[in-house]
Amino acid sequence: FKQKTAYEIASCLVGSEMCIRDSREAVARSGGRVAAVVAAPPCAAYFREAMAALPGLALLQVLSAGHEFVAMDAVPRGATVCNSSSMDVPIAEYCVAAVLEARVRCRVLHDAMRASRTWRPPFYEAAPAASACVHGELEGAAVALVGFGAIGRAVAARLGPFGCRLDVARSKTTAAELDAMLQRADVVVLACACNAATAGLVDARRLALMKPTATLVNVSRGAVVDEGALFDALAARRLAHAVLDVWWRYPAGPAEARAGAAPGARPWHDLGRDVLTMTPHASGWSDKQDARKCAQIADNLDRLAAGRGLARVVGP
Repeated sequence: FKQKTAYEIASCLVGSEMCIRDSREAVARSGGRVAAVVAAPPCAAYFREAMAALPGLALLQVLSAGHEFVAMDAVPRGATVCNSSSMDVPIAEYCVAAVLEARVRCRVLHDAMRASRTWRPPFYEAAPAASACVHGELEGAAVALVGFGAIGRAVAARLGPFGCRLDVARSKTTAAELDAMLQRADVVVLACACNAATAGLVDARRLALMKPTATLVNVSRGAVVDEGALFDALAARRLAHAVLDVWWRYPAGPAEARAGAAPGARPWHDLGRDVLTMTPHASGWSDKQDARKCAQIADNLDRLAAGRGLARVVGP
């Protein structure tokens, strides 16, 4: 592919409902003569069927960093699976913003001052240290970063200059080591892949290990955390705060999303802002990620056509 052609193809595929909706027909009409497929999670329902019909596939390009919907054992022999890192930067910045808010509490201070319709600066208090204005710092704060892939590394690179004490949990980290990290953390950031090893990783026992003053930030997948255990911990104020961008239930499609869909089995919207910050899986949706994604897909299509090594290989 020429660079211009590759960009046009990538731009057409990214976010295209038409492509997703017509995938069965497109695969059937191809006669199996397809070298590259750009795949998004909505195709998971017939993923195995599509892979079986494409024996000559060379590249399966996933649109997102997460690729848990890809059944690696169904990918044709000789094909390579690659993901996208287009959202690493905005997700990392989202995590930094969440950690800053957890420690500095700008929103809490703002809400209190606005609600009071006056103001009481802490230096006029008899005991300034006891003032409601007192907040924490990132300098010296213990941050446990669970997952050290592209997103985890991007988060670490941005938090390091603040002087945080970073604990990193990788796939080789033992259960006992992870427990110890959670016990000493002021903030826990979940940025790991969701798979058989990490599903339910943060359960009731591990939530109980965390400080009651700690904050949990999840940009991984909802299934990494036990939903009921987290809800109960927040409702009982056994955990100070959670920042959730990923959830346990997702709308089946645009119609259900417009009709309104609950993000889980528990009434998350009933929890107060003091214990929960909710965002709709939007941490990666910056104003630059779409162009970055197109460029990455174009680059891999060019690499495939030129016989060069593919970028961001994740399997099989």
